[in-house]
Amino acid sequence: KEEAMQLIAAARQAGVAAYLRPLSDTFPAFDAVAVTAGGQVLLLQMTISRKHDISGSVALETLQFFVNQCGTAGTVQLVFVVAPKATWSAFSKQRVGKCNVSQYALLLCGRREAADYGDGVESSDDAGGGGSSSGKRKRQRR
Repeated sequence: KEEAMQLIAAARQAGVAAYLRPLSDTFPAFDAVAVTAGGQVLLLQMTISRKHDISGSVALETLQFFVNQCGTAGTVQLVFVVAPKATWSAFSKQRVGKCNVSQYALLLCGRREAADYGDGVESSDDAGGGGSSSGKRKRQRR
């Protein structure tokens, strides 16, 4: 936990985005951490289940540690990355003990599924500089 906090602090101080994934497959509370260039910390939990409460003393303690260490309300968010669409549609706020953290559900879908969203999804040519492949990229508009 302490090493992850050092990496989060370094990314925030440098003003760079970072994606951190624990080396352990059994890290309690969440699966990865994303830090935005603006210093926002997103605790990412991937799931295919409609219920994915953060429970157990170690998981709750870990979640609370990161929320406390990462700063004020609004700078830390718990994001459930959910697939498939049927699960995401029925996904609701999860239990996280007494931890005061904002929760969000993000739908993870492929290109075919994204095309089904019509006006909610925008296509744009990938003008990436340096890569030789030029495909289509889908993104959810908010």
